[in-house]
Amino acid sequence: GAAAAVITGAPGIGKTTVWRAAADTLSSSAVVLRTTGLQAGQAGLANLADLVEPVADAVLPRLAPPQADAFRAALGLAAADVPVTAALLERATVGILRTLAEDGVVLAVDDEQWVDPDSLRLLECAVVRLKDMAVRWLVAVRSDHTGRGLAQVLDHELSPAVARVDLAGLDDAALSELVMDRFPGRWSPGVLHQVVALAAGSPYAALELARETAALGGRDGTAVHLPATLADSLRSRLGR
Repeated sequence: GAAAAVITGAPGIGKTTVWRAAADTLSSSAVVLRTTGLQAGQAGLANLADLVEPVADAVLPRLAPPQADAFRAALGLAAADVPVTAALLERATVGILRTLAEDGVVLAVDDEQWVDPDSLRLLECAVVRLKDMAVRWLVAVRSDHTGRGLAQVLDHELSPAVARVDLAGLDDAALSELVMDRFPGRWSPGVLHQVVALAAGSPYAALELARETAALGGRDGTAVHLPATLADSLRSRLGR
């Protein structure tokens, strides 16, 4: 049957890194379809197109012709020969995933909070309609969005077959190791401690602060140019 893993955490905590590592190591016997939401917004069905495009040529011919034609038209793969209705798109999406589920399929969705609304509606429908089939879900989403959208539907429909992975901040030792691994060289203990303290557990913040400190030649403590905040670090980087 269906199952899901939902990776949650604050911005910059490493959700995408964990999501990508998980997707890359999934069994080769399953088809892994991926998409990522974009903060600036995407055109309708952009995320669904991302997911299905790699397998469209193989699975669309196996759908009923009206469904296949409507799906191709909605995704811009062909001219519309029939009216593209919500019902046809829903049936086509469910049909595609049902076909793929015969051999196992994983839908990997990163930054789910920014998936376009049209794609999100169809994916939520697929969770409900295919909950008894081998459709697996790997979703990364910000912590403050887990009570809505795809994460909520997965929890409601597939519980207890939903694994929740909540990413917390890294401790000081792990952040220090990360910084020294990405920016090798002589780090003053005091400067490194300041970078780690400012990062407050966030690997993204630690790397950005360390990058700018190293770029300005202050990591050895002789001429420290440690940005006061993450925003200052990003402004300085963009300025360079």
